[in-house]
Amino acid sequence: FFSTNRVTVKILPLVSVMPQPNSVVDCSPFIDEFWRCVTLGNQWESFYRKGILDSCEGGMTNIYTCFKAKSQSDEARAIEIIRAEIFNKNPKPEPMWKLKEAPSWD
Repeated sequence: FFSTNRVTVKILPLVSVMPQPNSVVDCSPFIDEFWRCVTLGNQWESFYRKGILDSCEGGMTNIYTCFKAKSQSDEARAIEIIRAEIFNKNPKPEPMWKLKEAPSWD
């Protein structure tokens, strides 16, 4: 229990709140990716390569979707949410450089 003068809050263990274990739905990769995206190093790299800052599009949405899947009581439904809402929507990144048939100095 956590108590102040006015409010008493019972802190529940995360296991009782989230029925799906990390072996079924693991949200840490999505949190790590969002954290990496907002760091200064990633923003600098994005500005250097593309000339704009990285918007980290979809980062918070992926975390929300993962927690939504993790809170499902049915394991199959949780996996279906992750596949449908995260993996099918994220496009593969484009290559940074395009290969040339012949070098430009010829």
